[in-house]
This record gives sequence, structure tokens and C-alpha cells, in this order.
Amino acid sequence: RDAVIYLFNSFRYLGFNPPAKYRLLYFMYSAIITFFVVLFSPVIFNVGWLRDRNKLSVMEILTCVQASLNVMAVPLKCVTLAMAQNRLRGIEPMVTELDERFTTPEDKAKIKQCAVTGNRLVFGFAVSYFMYETLTVVSALVGGHAPLSLWIPYVDWHKSTWEYWLQV
Repeated sequence: RDAVIYLFNSFRYLGFNPPAKYRLLYFMYSAIITFFVVLFSPVIFNVGWLRDRNKLSVMEILTCVQASLNVMAVPLKCVTLAMAQNRLRGIEPMVTELDERFTTPEDKAKIKQCAVTGNRLVFGFAVSYFMYETLTVVSALVGGHAPLSLWIPYVDWHKSTWEYWLQV
């Protein structure tokens, strides 16, 4: 049961796992996250690189295509996670019952080690996405251009410093 704590906490931050308290506030938060991540992101990623494809280098185009494909798969990933969440939550009582059967210190240490490994896997997955985003932004800042050539309506990062930082 302890092996999936980070996983369910990440679901809460992504808008899939409502807490017992503040459900209305969480619903609004979830709607905002869903709008930006599931609906708006595929549009800004694809329109941006398709609009600027004549100005971008081959490496920038390949980076944009890779990121664009990943972002277009986000709605599918979100629907899959939302549909599978009840099944994932359904294993908690069974795992708790199995954990209670093991009473020796060696068994408890083994269970604790499995929990640590599970949380490390989730943490490592999150860190890999965070590092990709960080390296993309840092390389864009060093290169003096906007990362991933996003299209944000009425924002042109060439016009002003404020619009550049809004794009970043």
C-alpha cells in the first residue's frame, strides 16, 4: 500500500484524485488543469511549430515534433488514467490485507523495501519529465529563443521582454 503513495499524490496534483475536503475548489482546479493540459496544449504546440517551420532549424523542428506528439497523446493518457483509477484504488484493500499477513521483521523489511522501490520509480519518472522540461527551457534561454516554438494567441516573443518571458 505504501508503494503507491507518490503515484496517488501525483494524481491529486494532476486533477484526477479529489480530496475529501474542498471538493468544489478542487473541481475548479481540475477544470483549469484539464483545459490547459488536455485541450489547449495540443493546439499551442502544433500551431506554433507548423507556423514557424520555415524559420526553425532541423533540430528545432525534430524537438518540436517530438514534444508535439507527446502532447497530443496527453488526452489519451488522461482518459486512460481516469478510467484505470478505480481499478488502481481497488487493489489497496487487497494489498493491505496481504501486508497484514507478514509479521516477521524480515518480511516487514522486505515490504518496506518494495514500497521504497515503488515510490522511487514514480519519483524517477516525475524527475525525468521535470529534467526534460528544465533542459528545454535552459537551452532556449541560452540560445536566446523561445522553447519549442509555442503559439500563444496575441503573444509574439520577438516584440518585448515581457512577452518573451510569458512564452518561456
